[in-house]
Amino acid sequence: MENHKQLTIIALSILFLLLLASIFFRPEFIKDSIFVLLLTVLFYFVEKKMSLPDWGFILVLVVIILHPVGLLLNFYALFVAGIGYDKFFHFTTGLTMTLVFYAWLRKKLSPTFAIIVAVLMTLGVGSINEIVEFIGQQYLNIQGPTMFSQGDLLPATLTNDLVKYDTWYDMIFNLIGSMVATVISAFIMHKHEKPRS
Repeated sequence: MENHKQLTIIALSILFLLLLASIFFRPEFIKDSIFVLLLTVLFYFVEKKMSLPDWGFILVLVVIILHPVGLLLNFYALFVAGIGYDKFFHFTTGLTMTLVFYAWLRKKLSPTFAIIVAVLMTLGVGSINEIVEFIGQQYLNIQGPTMFSQGDLLPATLTNDLVKYDTWYDMIFNLIGSMVATVISAFIMHKHEKPRS
């Protein structure tokens, strides 16, 4: 997996530059930048046991990089039709994680069971993320759009349900991403299914 090593080095270089940008311009995001650097290193070593296809490896690295980029470039303040970048990020994460878990599990399980387990694993990881946000905000007094707090940079005048019920909608967007990944996986399963005679 020499490709994966090179891709990890590129991702770590980008994340290191984002950490430097955090240090000099947005120190409130240093924790997030350090966390995604460590997460990338952990992912590299865990993935060696999973043997993901290149597309899955790249998708995970892109999603990891999207978070600090969104923080530093204020994407968390953007919204379209009342849907903010945070919800886009949760959708993308749910989609990516389900596809990647499915690619790993289909080697070990039947395709149908693999997709069910992949969705459940994705929703479990998403729930852990929401618990971390809750603990960070409620008990560690971390505020703002970090992965250790609930919230985003949307204007205070935007008071729709997506903002009011942030945790629930984050989990719903994780689920929507997972469902789209399920459709993609079902299409792949159908495409590779041998016709019965």
